[in-house]
Amino acid sequence: MILENDFFFNGTQRWDLGWATPNYAGAFLATIICLIWAVRGKKYYYYIFSATLVIESLLYFSLAKTYSRGSLIALFAGALFFITSSGQKTMRRSWRLWAIRFIILITCVAGTGLFNRFEASHLTSDASVTNRLDLWRGGVEMIASAPLFGWGSGESGRAYMNWYQDLEQAENYSTMVNTYLHVSVEYGLILFTGTLIGLFAILMMAWHSARLGDALAGAAGASIVAWAVANIFTTLWIESGLWVIPSISTMLVILRARKGQYQSIRLIKLMAASACVAVVLSGMLYISGIVSAKRYAWTLHPHRDGTIELISGAADDKSVPVWRLWPDSDVFGLTPGKEVRRWVAEMGAGHFYLHRGGSDKIMIKDTSNCAVMLCGRHSERLVEPGVLNFQTLWLLHPSTPPPASTAAFEVLPNVTVVLPEIDETGLNLAWRSWAKRTNARVIETPDSGLDVRSAWPAIAF
Repeated sequence: MILENDFFFNGTQRWDLGWATPNYAGAFLATIICLIWAVRGKKYYYYIFSATLVIESLLYFSLAKTYSRGSLIALFAGALFFITSSGQKTMRRSWRLWAIRFIILITCVAGTGLFNRFEASHLTSDASVTNRLDLWRGGVEMIASAPLFGWGSGESGRAYMNWYQDLEQAENYSTMVNTYLHVSVEYGLILFTGTLIGLFAILMMAWHSARLGDALAGAAGASIVAWAVANIFTTLWIESGLWVIPSISTMLVILRARKGQYQSIRLIKLMAASACVAVVLSGMLYISGIVSAKRYAWTLHPHRDGTIELISGAADDKSVPVWRLWPDSDVFGLTPGKEVRRWVAEMGAGHFYLHRGGSDKIMIKDTSNCAVMLCGRHSERLVEPGVLNFQTLWLLHPSTPPPASTAAFEVLPNVTVVLPEIDETGLNLAWRSWAKRTNARVIETPDSGLDVRSAWPAIAF
């Protein structure tokens, strides 16, 4: 999640109205404002008009005080849907009202200084914009790597930081800061396409009802449009409270559908049109990811068990060893993928598997051309069956004691124990003694504690 200047803009606090972020608050206000547009009255027109205008003015001002650009754009998108779906005849009767609304909104936006967030000079220097663009580019590349079923629930932010974020950047992300990329990256394009089909079908229903003079259906559709557009700029769908207004709007669209309006052939055409648009958008995401990913000299293949496979250069060459890495956050930090990428940049060619590092056993049949690196707490895997059969076995900054008994171990020249110069765990002496008994090689990481990154990737060579 991106926290934009700790919710301040030019020294002015951004209103969050009790939500987790001002962007959440802005999106919530935009969806409510759209529903208010359905309020009409003939008998008491001026009283109703005055009351709703006062309420709208307060909501416009509150939205402007969130300083959320995405929410303002979402509101304009909702207004565009409502106006165009209402038809020329209706708009000719209400153009004065819309002119007043526009004047009030622009006054609020200008008076609070929200317009300043749209200036070109600010957009080019605003980290919340540049970081989003980098994140979204990485997002489409991640889609190309796992197009059908995605990277797994909750993995989008972490996967981006590990494999697609610039090596020198340190911003933390938990989502893609975009609902559509978030769904596509974590769950795949199949679910994404299905979601879009449902969204477009509801909007088409709302449009058709509004064209027939149903203002409530048009306002509900506008609210859904505002919600959909706001999700482009923030991952809103993970906040359950923000589903209330869009859910109500969806129910209104369905309930307001006129009897017989969407039966048989009409319903089939509606779903077919929605499916076509959704498939085209999904295809565009996938193709964009493939094209953008060509900037890398390596390819990624996330596996269903959480293992990430990275292939660089002439990795199909049998002389190039296959590396399997079980990382530890105390050794490689929270982004071990970045350290693998640094390693690959030095090696040029390589074939790597970065394992999630859970309780799963090391079960690899072909050990002839495979090198294993067990980091930190994963040194306890040394006693698992078959581990010592690998051609090369590294214990990088082990943080668990060596095996208590060496009776089961023969001479181990294929094992290298890398110990930190600063003995934070108090285990260096025990591992040196174990290495001496088993004839394992010992290397010391200079000027380093358990965290190896200060000497990485030089220590690997």
